[in-house]
Amino acid sequence: MIARTKNILGICLSFLCLFILFLLPGFSDEKPQVIPLESAQNTQLRKALDAEIDVLSGRLFEMNDWMYHHPEPGFLEFKAAALLIEELKKNGFTVEEGVPGFTHGL
Repeated sequence: MIARTKNILGICLSFLCLFILFLLPGFSDEKPQVIPLESAQNTQLRKALDAEIDVLSGRLFEMNDWMYHHPEPGFLEFKAAALLIEELKKNGFTVEEGVPGFTHGL
């Protein structure tokens, strides 16, 4: 008898939770937040960015896989740092190597 009462109580609590979560918000006067439509300029920029990411993604996955298969201890990431520095320079970045007062890693 006690087990059956617990089951019935559990079912009632479940329905109460569902009612509170799903039905009561519908009675609110607040309007749901709607994401504004994307402007033509933002659409064009997003598509250009997506295309650039697609071009670079193959190399990014290669570098990720290389670092995964060639782990280095923390603060001693010389090979990984060299790989990243080379890739950044190849893509037109100016890279300042080394950290003042820090002799390991970059």
